[in-house]
Formats: sequence, C-alpha cells, structure tokens
Amino acid sequence: MPSNEQNAQHFLLGAVAGQAEFILDELKSHSDCLRAEIAGSYRRGNETLQNLDFLVATSHPEAVLDFFTQLPEVTTIITREPSHASVVLDTGVPCELKTVSNAAFPFALIDLTGNQEHNIALRRIARQQGYRLTEQQLTPIDPPNTPATREIHDEADLYAALGLDCPPAELRENQGELQAAAEHQLPRLIEIGNLRGTFHNHTTASDGQNTLIEMTNAAIELGLQYLGIADHSKSSTQCNGLDEKQLLNQLRDIRNINENFTDENIDFRLLAGSEVDIHEDGSLDFNDELLSQLDYSVASVHHAFELSESAMTQRIIRAVENPHVTMLGHLTGRLLLKTAPYPVDIPTIIDACAATNTIIELNCNPWRLDMDWRWWKLAKEKGVKCAINPDAHRAQDFDSLFFGIKIARKGWLTAQDVINCLPRDQMLQALQVKRP
Repeated sequence: MPSNEQNAQHFLLGAVAGQAEFILDELKSHSDCLRAEIAGSYRRGNETLQNLDFLVATSHPEAVLDFFTQLPEVTTIITREPSHASVVLDTGVPCELKTVSNAAFPFALIDLTGNQEHNIALRRIARQQGYRLTEQQLTPIDPPNTPATREIHDEADLYAALGLDCPPAELRENQGELQAAAEHQLPRLIEIGNLRGTFHNHTTASDGQNTLIEMTNAAIELGLQYLGIADHSKSSTQCNGLDEKQLLNQLRDIRNINENFTDENIDFRLLAGSEVDIHEDGSLDFNDELLSQLDYSVASVHHAFELSESAMTQRIIRAVENPHVTMLGHLTGRLLLKTAPYPVDIPTIIDACAATNTIIELNCNPWRLDMDWRWWKLAKEKGVKCAINPDAHRAQDFDSLFFGIKIARKGWLTAQDVINCLPRDQMLQALQVKRP
C-alpha cells in the first residue's frame, strides 16, 4: 500500500472516470479527430492511477492540441509540443494527449495501453517472428526473408499479424494473457450487460440515504431483475445497525413489496439479506434461526482489524463455515489510498470458500474494489463464485457496478463466474446451495 506521500500522486479510478469520459467525448466531437481513446492504466481498469493518457488520430494535430489545452477543465499547461501536450486538470489529475496519424493509431494505442511487461513481451514475440514492433509500425527485420504483414487498421489486426487473439485491455498486465492469446484460449470476459441484479445494498434503515422503495425503484429503472437489501447488523452501532426485531420487520416489508409486484405483474424481486458482522472469534451478529429466514447474508469484518494474520484468517474461516453465510463481504477491509488491508491469508480463505460453497464479494465501491483483482484468477480456478456488489448506500451508488465489471474483467472473470449474472430462478437456487 503506498505511503501517504505516494498517495498524494495517485487517484481512484472511480474519482476520475466521469471527467475522463467527458474529455474523451469532447475530443471525439472535434471535427479534426478521426478516432480517440483513453489509454494507460485507466483503460486497463487499474484501481488507482497517476495520470490520464489520451490518444487521438488526426491529420491536424495543432488544432486538436489547441482544443485540448483550452478545455475549461485544464488549469495548467505543463508542456506543449507539435504532437503532444501535458496538462493538469482542475481535479489535480495530470493528463496527457498524444496525437498520431490514423495509420499509426493502433500501434500507439497498444503501446500506451499495455503495462511495460506486456509491451516488452509483445515486442519479443514480434522479434521471434522476424518483425520490429514500435509505437508507430510493424516492419520486417529482414525484408527479403520475412513477408510484409497485411494492412493493420486496429488492435485486433496487429495482434493477428503476430498470430495472437486480441487480449482485452484489462488483461494486458503480462499475467498469462499473451500465452492464452497465442493458444486461442482467452476467456469471453463479463460485460456490464450481463448483470441481472446485485446483493449488497443499504437503506435508511441503517446508514443508507435512500428508502427501501427508492432503492427498489432505482434498480428497476436500471433494468435489473432483482435487488438484495443487506443493511448492517446490530454490532455496527456506528452504522445504525439493525437488531433482530428491526430485521424481521424489514423482512416483512420486503415480502409485502414482492406480493405487490406479483399482483401487478411486475417482473422484479426484492431479496431480504443482512450484512452481518463477524465477531472477533468468528461468530456472527445473528443466530442461525434468524439467518435461515433470510434469502442470503453477507458476512463482513467491521472491527478488531488489529488481529494477527493467523487470528484474522481463522476468524473469517469460522464465519464462512456457517451454512447461513452466503457470501463474504469486502475480504480485506481495505480503503484504497486511505487504509491498508488487514493481514489475512487470502489463498487460505479462498480454499475455505471453495470447500464451503461460499461466494466471495467483489465490492465495487471505488474506495474498496475488494477482493483485489490479482486473486480472482485463483478463486476462479478453485471454483469460487463471485458476487459483484456496489455496497450501495444511495441509489447513485449503483453506478459503481461499472467499476466492479472493470475489476472482474481484470480478474479474468466471465459471466459464468458471477452469481448475479444468473437468471432469477437459478440465482435463488444458487443462494441456497450451502444451506442444510
């Protein structure tokens, strides 16, 4: 985890996304822009980044650069060159724009998107096949003995020229994606349109800002088929956690709403859950009798972060061994750029979840993005399912599902790996798989 001094130079993916996409739209609208993309760590979906990298194909770079540096969001121009400009935005985010010819665009986009290790490995593959790959072109090293490649119009053409499938941008971290591309084994990664619902969401009953009905209406407006409500449990007093009576009252309200949906032929289902606290000894805030009446539960650690790695690991394992714990929430408790994760043996937790059919949450609150993407490939190999949850405390937080998808894609996850991509009836069956 970066130090506070280092953190000052990093920005959350979720904090910069809105402005980044706005500037991209502005660049695309310029009459001299042939095509444009955000590259770098933003395009790869990294949870934090240091700057934004824009790339524009144009025959008139001066006009595009003038437009870019005069955007209202730009407060400082650091450098301005014939084909490049570096600025600082009003949010403090450093931002660079590189202009290239339309022919060079795919080469520059690949070069600016992959991390250093991916790019080095890709150029090595090119050399092995007799080509020199740069940010501008792919040329034979020995033209008489190496044939010229076909015309390259986009990234897929360039990878194909080297005998590779095109790895999605999120995978370009040199984590096996080039080998999978060579063997035509790249997964079809999850997309935002695959999501049918989500589970970890709060209301005004605990520390949320919207009522049960407001959260429900927002989910329906988004086109979701189901929504789970998991307000905090009683030990989270700082979050106005629900006691047993309050949770039962909420369960009754949810059932009444579902009955109205049935009467009105509305194809939507509310699910009754709880974000139940895991105590220091691994026991839960509610007993099994109460938990058995819910559709599911999300078990989370909210206190006693100072335990040793061994103690924290055993604490969480005891919780996931409970047959009424459906999924494990924000596994490491991290708050990006703020709070380091508490010590926990993640591979051992993944093994425990695999053994008990416990789902692991991908908490897509931009401050969390937890479990970290680097562990999802292992979890997938072990057969552990993922639930992409926004941990929404207001209706607008459903937008965080976008970041959950980016992180899931970085973790090589497909729609088949994520429980909230299931149709409603199959999802309900999957939530019950642990229960006796």
